[in-house]
Amino acid sequence: MSYQLQQHESLEEGLRRVAEEQIDKALAEIDDSKLSRHDTVHQVRKRCKKLRALARLVRSAFPEYQRFNTLYRDAARELSSIRDAQAVIETFDDLLHHFDRQLDPGAFQPIRNELVARRDEAHAGVEAIDRRIARVRDTISSSRNDIEYWSLEADGGLILGRGVKKTYRRAGKARAEAADSPTTEAFHEWRKRIKYHWYHSRLLQRCWPALIKPWASEMHRLSDMLGDEHDLAVLHTMLRKGPDRFADRKTLQAFSGLLERRRAELRVDAFRLGALLQFEKPKHLGRRIRSYFDTPQSTNSALEAPAPRDVVA
Repeated sequence: MSYQLQQHESLEEGLRRVAEEQIDKALAEIDDSKLSRHDTVHQVRKRCKKLRALARLVRSAFPEYQRFNTLYRDAARELSSIRDAQAVIETFDDLLHHFDRQLDPGAFQPIRNELVARRDEAHAGVEAIDRRIARVRDTISSSRNDIEYWSLEADGGLILGRGVKKTYRRAGKARAEAADSPTTEAFHEWRKRIKYHWYHSRLLQRCWPALIKPWASEMHRLSDMLGDEHDLAVLHTMLRKGPDRFADRKTLQAFSGLLERRRAELRVDAFRLGALLQFEKPKHLGRRIRSYFDTPQSTNSALEAPAPRDVVA
């Protein structure tokens, strides 16, 4: 099954099942010899984020939350520097692709060459990288044994309503702070909060697919916008810290102009979409999610069903 809770199971059962599925996928990706180290790290870090989001959704009634969240936060950090070295290259390529028709293809090649050199330098210690991946594997594998003992201390609808309300409220606060003080840190915080809410909407799609699936899709789009903006900010900071290693002053100025132009575009688009997606009061959203989960699936299926055809005698 995918990263979704099912209405035919209790929330406790769904929590255990989704956690086990994500851990099993992470272990399979680590053991898959066909994946490059970069792809392995990228996939495993995504699994860690999904597992943390799952635990965060039920944290109000989940005694194991703090320990579980810390364990997977630290596991992702173990691999972050390996992923970051490749991510800036992807960000560079995406930026040039966005402005493709306006650019000389080779104009900024010296910058990319330096990014590749830094990535290769960071990945030079293959044995060290393998040891990190092995440590993460041991951590993930050991944590799986605890899942069968997990329990929740409240009913499902109440827990989900609380979890979604809290994540959504924090995302709204982060958006307001980014509007008042549009710093890199403020946008990064907004991005993190939106990403959690996107994961939560994915988990809840089966409660009422006709409503929640489109919502999840748009939250994903907003998360991607904010993620792209943050990645550009990271790349820009890297260039400013060591400009002499990347290119001459004129080339860097031109490239920095593209960076800032694209960041501005993404911020405008994110605020527009955020205004549409974050208009509802958190307490109202929490109540809606609780009612969706508590309502029998047959009712929701009926709401989604097409109207019956007229019968011709």
